[in-house]
Amino acid sequence: MDQNASDARQRVIGQIIECARETASAECRSHLDSFIWQYYRNISLEDLKKRDVDDLAGAAVGHLDYALTRRPGKPKARIFNPEAEKDGWSSPHTIVEIINDDMPFLVDSLGMVINRHDRYIHLTVHPVIKVRRDAGGRLVDVLPNGETSDDAVTESLIHVEIDRIPEKSAFRVILGDLLSSLEDVRLSCQDWSAMRSKCLEISRELVTNPPPLSAEIVDESRALLEWMEDDHFTFLGYREYELVKGEDFDTLKVVPDTG
Repeated sequence: MDQNASDARQRVIGQIIECARETASAECRSHLDSFIWQYYRNISLEDLKKRDVDDLAGAAVGHLDYALTRRPGKPKARIFNPEAEKDGWSSPHTIVEIINDDMPFLVDSLGMVINRHDRYIHLTVHPVIKVRRDAGGRLVDVLPNGETSDDAVTESLIHVEIDRIPEKSAFRVILGDLLSSLEDVRLSCQDWSAMRSKCLEISRELVTNPPPLSAEIVDESRALLEWMEDDHFTFLGYREYELVKGEDFDTLKVVPDTG
């Protein structure tokens, strides 16, 4: 982005902050400047100009208000059609918002859920923000971009605008799918390091205790496992199988409690 466009975007974000101060609660106002600068800093000037400043301010304040409380390690997600009288802003689209510990695959997983429900994503706002919370999960501080602290946690906030869904009954179905997907992502990220270690362990076993196969096949298998472990493969699950010999054919049997 050239300097003129960058300056113009900063001016628009400044206008959003000024507008947000008029409607935000006292608790939200204490976090407002740092939050909104980070909320919209990666959104193109073109996308910002397509929307009213009042609506951009209302969306950011609403997401901040929603983020004031969050239980540690637990995602928050909601789907709604914003209304000016109730929410302080409006949109022709349905809004999906998430607050979660920052981790890989969140945006991709959300996109897959939305696509499964045959909806198009018109805008994605995805700030990754460092915050401090008290023991009960209440927001204490929003750190400025680039700052860090030993007691801060990194949270991923996602706001997407999708094709409008008039039937609110459909919200529950999409929300259920979304929360299930977020849980799958969390489990994958928790187990990711262990799965990589297991991959290396199996690779070493091919050297120390090779199977009764040709050296060429064993070497190729080992090279593949090492390549996968070297950040070339997304580990999403692991399970062990036992090779059971049969008279007519061999079968793979799941080893219980391995995945």
